[in-house]
Amino acid sequence: MYNKEPKPFLKWAGGKTQMLPIFREYYPAALEDGTINRYMEPCVGGGAVLFDLLARYDLVEVTINDINKELITCYRVVQRSVSRLVSILEEWQRIYNLMSQEEQERMYYEKRDRMNQRKKKEIWGKEDELMIAAHMLFLNRTCFNGLYRENRKGQFNVPFNRTKNINFDFENMYLAGEVLKNVRILCQDFQTLTPYVTSRTFIYVDPPYRPVNKTPAFTDFTKDSFDDSKQIRLAEWAREADGLGAAILLDNSDPQAFDENDTFFVDLYQGFEIFHVSGKSSISSKLSSRGKKGDLLIKNAYLPRQAEIIESKQEKEISSSRKKAHRRPQ
Repeated sequence: MYNKEPKPFLKWAGGKTQMLPIFREYYPAALEDGTINRYMEPCVGGGAVLFDLLARYDLVEVTINDINKELITCYRVVQRSVSRLVSILEEWQRIYNLMSQEEQERMYYEKRDRMNQRKKKEIWGKEDELMIAAHMLFLNRTCFNGLYRENRKGQFNVPFNRTKNINFDFENMYLAGEVLKNVRILCQDFQTLTPYVTSRTFIYVDPPYRPVNKTPAFTDFTKDSFDDSKQIRLAEWAREADGLGAAILLDNSDPQAFDENDTFFVDLYQGFEIFHVSGKSSISSKLSSRGKKGDLLIKNAYLPRQAEIIESKQEKEISSSRKKAHRRPQ
């Protein structure tokens, strides 16, 4: 029915689509034979890794979570009511694309106000969820840089981007709805996810990044910031999941790229392996290449790199062929 693989249906700050070639090196090799057949993502965001894994592997259980209620509402609506969502967005897209720029800007701020009004409700019914998801997707396409940001009152406050035309990928939304059918979608604190962790689980964690300079916390996009105390709680939870035998991969900012004395993550994840990601296509191991801006990838012992496994297989094959050659009769 579909001619392409699922991909994120939302733009999201810190989205990892361009980093997927690197991340694939770190997917557990045990995914291939089904030894690892469960996946968990405690801070799902745009879901680039989620959709990549759903397209590549046959997983028996998938759990995604995020504390952003509006984001999780989008996932649930795409999962349960994608046809109704598409119907609304098709109409809004048609109207918007016929408007002058002044009218488009007016429409944008009207939609933003309406979403913020619905967000104020303590309990969201199914119709509220549908309309919040529709507004989220519309605003995501027309706001500045596709950001989701809230003020201290919890109101979405990103300005209009003067987008001339919008063109939703409805085929991808339907495809996303299909692959999300059996996914467990939660909106709660990551520490409550432990009951779903097993020794057959691969966990990828992409939390809000820790700020690496002295400017205000530009990584805080909701009213509740992800400060150092939460980074510490996350590391404690990762150790708990590690104790249950899960394969774990985390990423975060690289503070030592700006201050070599800032060993926050090195200290926090002692016993884990930490790799410095330089750019979008290369990895230098064990925190070498200091001074370059980039991210950190942090993994536990249950997660050997795919590249290491391939190299090991190649070495064994070479060794085996040499032994055979040595044994040949002269």
